[in-house]
Amino acid sequence: MEHTDNSALLGFLYQIPVAVLQFEADGAIALLNPEAANLLFPLAMGQPLDNVFRLFPGLEPSIQERFQNHSQPGPVFQNELLHYEAPQQRTISLTLSRLDTERGCLVIHDVTESERLRRQLEEEEQKRAAAQGRAENAAAVLHDIGNAVTAAATQSALLFQEDNWPELKSGKRLLRLFESKETELNEALGAGKGQAVVQLMTQILEHLDERQRGILDTAAKLNRSHSHIEDILLIQRQQQGQQSLSHDCNLLQLMENALSLQESSLRKRKIEHSLHAAEVKYPVRADGTALTQLLINLLRNSMEALARCEPAIDAPRIESSLLVEAGRVHLRVQDNGSGFDPGMAEKLFERGRSSKRNPSGIGLAHCRKIAEAHQGTLHLESAGPGQGACAILNLPLSST
Repeated sequence: MEHTDNSALLGFLYQIPVAVLQFEADGAIALLNPEAANLLFPLAMGQPLDNVFRLFPGLEPSIQERFQNHSQPGPVFQNELLHYEAPQQRTISLTLSRLDTERGCLVIHDVTESERLRRQLEEEEQKRAAAQGRAENAAAVLHDIGNAVTAAATQSALLFQEDNWPELKSGKRLLRLFESKETELNEALGAGKGQAVVQLMTQILEHLDERQRGILDTAAKLNRSHSHIEDILLIQRQQQGQQSLSHDCNLLQLMENALSLQESSLRKRKIEHSLHAAEVKYPVRADGTALTQLLINLLRNSMEALARCEPAIDAPRIESSLLVEAGRVHLRVQDNGSGFDPGMAEKLFERGRSSKRNPSGIGLAHCRKIAEAHQGTLHLESAGPGQGACAILNLPLSST
C-alpha cells in the first residue's frame, strides 16, 4: 500500500505544471520533476542539475545558508525573485521549505511574463506622469491640491469606523455599570450621590455624542469637497486634449494582464479564477494603464470579499466574463465572497462608505471616475450578505 501511495505521489509530481525539486541536507537533488528540469536546464548553462546549493549563484543569502539556519520544518522563504540576463532574460520565483531534518523542497515559478507586464505598466505610468508634468501650471496646481485633499479625505474617512470611538463605548459601559450599582453608590457616597453620578455621566456622554455627530458631519462635507475637486481635475485633463485616451486597446488583453499581475495573490489565497470570452478582441478606446488599474482594483475587491467570509469558503472563486451587446462591451467580475445588502450597492461608491472592515471608500469611487472618463459605467450587484457580489463594467466598443 505504501509503495502504491508513493508511486501515485511521484506520478502526480511528475505531471503537475509546477517546477518542484526535493533535495537532501547536503544539497544533493533527490527528485526533479520534468517541469523543473525544463526550466532549470537552460539557466544552469551546462552545469549538472545534481546539487541545489550550486544552482542559484545570484541569490543572497544563499539557499544553503538559509536552509541550514532554518532548523524547524516549514517555509524558509516564499516568492523570492531572481533575474537572469544570460543565456536568456528570465525571472523566476523561488519558494523554499524544510520538510524535515534531512530534506528540503524548492518550488519554482517562471514569472518572466508577469514581471514584463509589471515593468511595462510602470513605464507607461512614468510616461503618463511625464506628459502630465508638461501640462499647464494651472493643471499642475490642481493636481497637487487633489493629492492633498485625497490624503485628507482618506483620514477623514477613518472617522466613520466604529472602532475609532473607543471612549464612547467605554463611557456607555461605565454608565450601565453606574446605573446597576446606583444603590451601592448611594450607600458609599451618601444619599442621592449615586443618582448624581449617573446624571453627570449621562450628560458627559450626551456631550460626546453631540461632538461625534459634529465631527462626522464635518468629515462628510470634506469628502464631498474632495469629490468636487476630483471632478474639476478630471475636466481639466479632458480639456487638455485627453492625450492618454488616444489608444485602441483590447479589453480582453488588459484583463489578462491584470490577472497575470494578480496571479501570485490568487495562488497564495487558493482562489480559483476563470475568464470567459467568446471573441478574441474587444477593442475599446482607452488609457490602458488607468483601465488596467481599474481591473486590478476589481480583482482585489473580490479577493478581499472572499477573505472576509466567516467561516472561510471551501472553494473560493472569481469568474470574469466579457460580452458584446449593442455596440458596448460588458465585463463582469463575479465572486462567491461576503456580498452585501443590495440597498448598499450605490452607497459603496461614496467616499467613506465600504463593506470592508477598514474602509477608505476611495477605491471604488476612483474606479467609477475612470469608467466615466471612458464614456462607460461601473456598478455592483449582490443578492445579499454571504451571497457573493458582481462588478459590471460597461464600455463603448471602438469604431476603428
